[in-house]
Amino acid sequence: MRVMIFEDAENAPISQMIASAYKNQSEVMLYFTGGNSVLRDKLCEIYDAGNQYIVYIDLVPDNYTTIKEYRILRKIIRRRNFKNVYVLPIICIEYYVMKTFFLETPAIEVAIKCGDYREYGSQTSLERYCKFVLNTVYPVCMHTDDDPNVRFGWFYVQDCLCVAPMKECNGFSLLAKAKELVKKLPAFYRPSSWADSETRSVDLGIIHNKLVEEFKRITDRYNVLGLIDAAIKDYRIE
Repeated sequence: MRVMIFEDAENAPISQMIASAYKNQSEVMLYFTGGNSVLRDKLCEIYDAGNQYIVYIDLVPDNYTTIKEYRILRKIIRRRNFKNVYVLPIICIEYYVMKTFFLETPAIEVAIKCGDYREYGSQTSLERYCKFVLNTVYPVCMHTDDDPNVRFGWFYVQDCLCVAPMKECNGFSLLAKAKELVKKLPAFYRPSSWADSETRSVDLGIIHNKLVEEFKRITDRYNVLGLIDAAIKDYRIE
């Protein structure tokens, strides 16, 4: 069995979109834990040496909590000698929503390029900035926070039936949107039901190392920009 674990809540709009990409298949199991600290407990609960796991966890240099939880998770995996568990650190799932459904605006470009976000608000980390941009710059149907507008979150749970927010939305099915989002992730399991997709083999260990190196590059950049405590750059991330 191939398993993908996300730290986001199961009922979150983006989680529902990802789950819809794997509907009516039994080859890949998905778990959404509703918190990074809960993620490690779920892994320990469901771990089976015969399975292979992709574990997505948020990791940004300007949010120490994400660094702490990432280090704890890696330590548990080593101590329990878990095999075939690949931890893939990402900024946040909203970052990949913006990469998948990109709109050309300066605020979004700053998020995608992991730039200096202070010009566009008072957010305290890159992760929170990405969530902020998704919930303010994008149309309300793509918002993931509570919103009084009745179209809140519709983009993630149904076919697009209108011409907004992007021209290609007209006739854009939920399944098509969901698969596009999943394919933007650094790695994913591809069920055989995705007959329209070419199967590719990837080394998950190499992908993990590339994501760690990218985290280190962002850390160095944010250290120069004064966005993080200088001591954080010395934390060992591997």
